[in-house]
Amino acid sequence: MLHDVHRSTQVYLARMAMELAHISGRPPSEFGPDLLRLTEHLRVLSGPLPMLYGIAQRRFMSQDCYGPMCGKSVQTGTPFQRCARCKFVQYCSKECQLDDWRDAKVPHKRLCPLLQKLVTVASFPSIYADFEAKFKTTGLDVLADCIPIFHWGVLHGDVDGTDIVRELLKHAKGAQSNDASFPA
Repeated sequence: MLHDVHRSTQVYLARMAMELAHISGRPPSEFGPDLLRLTEHLRVLSGPLPMLYGIAQRRFMSQDCYGPMCGKSVQTGTPFQRCARCKFVQYCSKECQLDDWRDAKVPHKRLCPLLQKLVTVASFPSIYADFEAKFKTTGLDVLADCIPIFHWGVLHGDVDGTDIVRELLKHAKGAQSNDASFPA
């Protein structure tokens, strides 16, 4: 069963199982072998790259117009057009596309080249293992290059900002301790 579930869903389920165990005072093992396996693998599944994957999946699958403050959805019956460059985000109108391009919080002008690289190597929706293998071919560094995507995910409610900061700091510390050029 678990091998058919996307990694971002596995992480979510594992966190829910841990929360249930904490609230109920019962060990995660009482919630069944699948959830126990998920909680055991949570450490492996957490980190900047799985978080980036989760944000990318949710943002790509979104039915909403990316125009700031628009609020329209594909479900309103109007067909949306994807950005011609990144083919990732979609808009209900040219006006929304222009507004998003210049958005003060996270302008699409800044995100577009990053999303374009992600889309060229990973088809969405995808499974995490494929995304992870193909991400390495993008030349992107999850810490140095992908911060705007994390910020975008936080603004859209895809992930908690404190979780991102915690994972990025852990990842950065790990990279420093593995790099001989950094003093211990």
